[in-house]
Amino acid sequence: MICLCCMSVVRILPLAIARVCPTLGCMIKSMMLTSEVIARRLPLLAGEAGMLPGAVLSPGRKESERMVSEKVVAVSEGFVEAAFEAVRLQMLGGMMLMRGDVAGFNRLSNSAPDKLVKAFSAPGRKTLAANAKRLRPKK
Repeated sequence: MICLCCMSVVRILPLAIARVCPTLGCMIKSMMLTSEVIARRLPLLAGEAGMLPGAVLSPGRKESERMVSEKVVAVSEGFVEAAFEAVRLQMLGGMMLMRGDVAGFNRLSNSAPDKLVKAFSAPGRKTLAANAKRLRPKK
């Protein structure tokens, strides 16, 4: 959450929720970082487009090009991470069935979609946190 007075990030809520539910805390932290990155990136994009008063069009659109290219990289890395996780889960599930651990296999198969989504979105979350840190004003 961003404090409207000083534009600093308030980190109390996700940490309190993360103790209760790590997944929900991670989702809330990602939502807060997303709003921060969008709020800090919009003036840069408007400046690149020449929409700010007195703005001069820059020869290169560094922020907009970076914004698009990092998303392509994050999605590609996410697909690779999800594929590795799928293979890992298949091998683990096969070993459980060979041992006769049906209850463990059921738990694994119930948690597999969450693990795949988490593996797919991990590179995007890493990029989001890096963007929030990069776009914050230097002190």
